[in-house]
Parts: sequence; C-alpha cells; structure tokens
Amino acid sequence: MEGRRLRRIVALQAVFGIGIAIIAGCEREDPAPGREVVAGDRTSDPGSLREIMAGLGREMDEMARGFWIGDLASVEAAARSIAAHPRVAMQERARIQDALGSAFAGFVRADRSVHDAALRVAASAASGDMVATLGEWNELQSECVNCHQTFRDRLRNGPVNSR
Repeated sequence: MEGRRLRRIVALQAVFGIGIAIIAGCEREDPAPGREVVAGDRTSDPGSLREIMAGLGREMDEMARGFWIGDLASVEAAARSIAAHPRVAMQERARIQDALGSAFAGFVRADRSVHDAALRVAASAASGDMVATLGEWNELQSECVNCHQTFRDRLRNGPVNSR
C-alpha cells in the first residue's frame, strides 16, 4: 500500500512539475508598451525580486533532482535555502509596494506561507520519510503557484516607477 501511495504521489508531482515548466516557459519576453517590469531587467541586481525568484527556481529544481535520485539530504538543503532566501533590496521593496498597493500585505503573507512550507519540507526530508516529504513538497509548490497567480502579472507589468 505504501509503494502504491508513493507511486501516486510521484505521478502527481510529475504532472504538477510539467505544468510549472510550461507556465515558466510561457514567460512574456517584453513588458507591455509604457510599462516597466518591476523586478528589473534580465540582468537584475542580486537584491531584485527577479534574481531572488530565479534562485528559488534553481532550489526547486534541486529538490526535484533530489527526489528523482532519492537524495533527501539535497531536498532538505534546497528547502532550507528556500526558507532562508535573500530579502529584496529596500528600493525593490518600495517598487513592489507601489505595484501592489493594498495587496502588498497579501504578498508578504504569501512569502511567509512559502517560507513555512519550505521549513516543513526540510523537516520532513530530515526525518527520512520520502512519502511525507513529497506531500510537503506538493504543498510548497501549491504555495508558489498561488503566489505567482495572484501577484506575478502585477509585478511584471506594474506601473512605471519614477524612482
């Protein structure tokens, strides 16, 4: 029964991972005319939201690799890196606040939810329970996707910043 449950979770993770890859591949190359990408250009500064998100994406990829090869230590390390991700620079934070307005508090809550989910993945991986860790990873992915669906467009296509 445990093997069957594990296979089902792995299959769901594969489908979910493919969906995330498709979403990531659909990224628009240029912002709308007269708009600025809030996170900066393709050569963003280290404290930019775009660079932080790219780093989080690499850690999510590392977790997926860890699952495929059965290396829960690398899953744990990647999850801890996500939980401890760098903070955005103060100027970047101001741009995010400008773009999101009153929704900024929700963005902060979403970041906290991702942080907490990453810590649960790390704790589960440290326990050595692959099935539980996959379940927690699914929750982490869901938190990430929820945040992206709620805030990504406004941050990519937010108002032109006069700073």
